[in-house]
Amino acid sequence: MDAGFWPVLSVNVVLDLIGFTLYVSALEAGELGLTYPLLALTPVFVVPIEWLVLSEHPGAEGVAGILLVAAGVYLLVSPGSETGILAPFRALAREPGARRMLAVAALWAVSGTFDRVAVLRSSPAFYGVALSTCLAIGFLPFALRRGRGGAPARLGDSVRREPAGLALQGLLFAGMFVCQMEALRLALAAYVLALKRSGTLLTVLAGALFFGEKGTLRRLAATLFLLAGVVLVSRG
Repeated sequence: MDAGFWPVLSVNVVLDLIGFTLYVSALEAGELGLTYPLLALTPVFVVPIEWLVLSEHPGAEGVAGILLVAAGVYLLVSPGSETGILAPFRALAREPGARRMLAVAALWAVSGTFDRVAVLRSSPAFYGVALSTCLAIGFLPFALRRGRGGAPARLGDSVRREPAGLALQGLLFAGMFVCQMEALRLALAAYVLALKRSGTLLTVLAGALFFGEKGTLRRLAATLFLLAGVVLVSRG
């Protein structure tokens, strides 16, 4: 580690505490097939940040891919009953879950760039452990706070109700986190975060299958734009 590691870690802990809170809130308030794909905007936000912080930028194919990602998001939020170039933005303004996820994409664009700075100034393993530990400590007071009507929080009861689900989620998240930190050591943050969003297609299908969400065909078409952009970003 060098002296610049700890300030970057501190900033990212704050950004991720806010980002994860908004992320869960967005999934609760909006449809999965609409809110989650908006995270594909993260690499669009990353490019200027990474250029300012690390003096790194994608090539021509990478830029074209990022534009395709943006076009996919534009189609994703386009309402079927409205017309006009600004219709998607009006639809976005009406969706609280979408607005929150858009804020998450912006926050994670900054934190994703700083993730790479921290990884390069330490190591993927050390930074992953340090960030996860700080986030766990930061979220603990919220997990223990009193619920509605002043009832005391029962974190242990929550764990006992869903032990298998929580364990599986923890293992999946840990595996994703390790791979992401190692990838950030090897490639630009914009590329890594763009590829990370390639799972968007599955979330659109999951929204239709498990939650009965509508507009699946339009969302799948928009997601194809996103994935095409991801392919170009990975080549750029």
